[in-house]
Amino acid sequence: MKILVLHGFGQSTQIVQQRGKALFKHLQKLEHELTFPEGHIDVQLFNQDGSIRQEGKAWFAYNKDPNIFLEEMNQQETEWIGIEKTFQQLQSKVFDVIIGFSQGAAVAIALAKKLKPKKLVILSGFVRPEPTNWKLENVECPVLMIWDPSETIVLKESLESVRNWCDNLTEMTHNKRHSIPSTTAVRKRIVEFLDS
Repeated sequence: MKILVLHGFGQSTQIVQQRGKALFKHLQKLEHELTFPEGHIDVQLFNQDGSIRQEGKAWFAYNKDPNIFLEEMNQQETEWIGIEKTFQQLQSKVFDVIIGFSQGAAVAIALAKKLKPKKLVILSGFVRPEPTNWKLENVECPVLMIWDPSETIVLKESLESVRNWCDNLTEMTHNKRHSIPSTTAVRKRIVEFLDS
């Protein structure tokens, strides 16, 4: 299968490949073809003292200053600045499955109706706040959502918002917080889902 992997906010191709190394190597060993595009918005993640912790990319921003992201997540809805450009960037890709982590999962859900994947794998994903400038439509293809109910980066209500937009949803929980989990159980479940 051809799999499109969408990174999270503030990540890059290199970072998502490193953080999901065990999972992605396992899928490649099973002869799945993975593609790792990068978001088009430059962002920085900061330490508490204001120093830059990480530079990366985003698929959309909630604010004209793209570095303001988590503070905006408790709203019910807001503009997803750059989502149209993200769609233009991804619409030419050929794939069967989208694996989205965090903000990449939000993009996978928001664009699923137009990109038409056969399946979605959502890792620590959310659809809140909902976009005011993009029409969300229910995802009809099978969706596997893997998340940690005790994670602290994304609010539980935001994680649970995925349920509102996925008609054919299966869930699996883990205890690895806001991450791309690579335990044997998670890898096995993803492979079973892709093969079903």
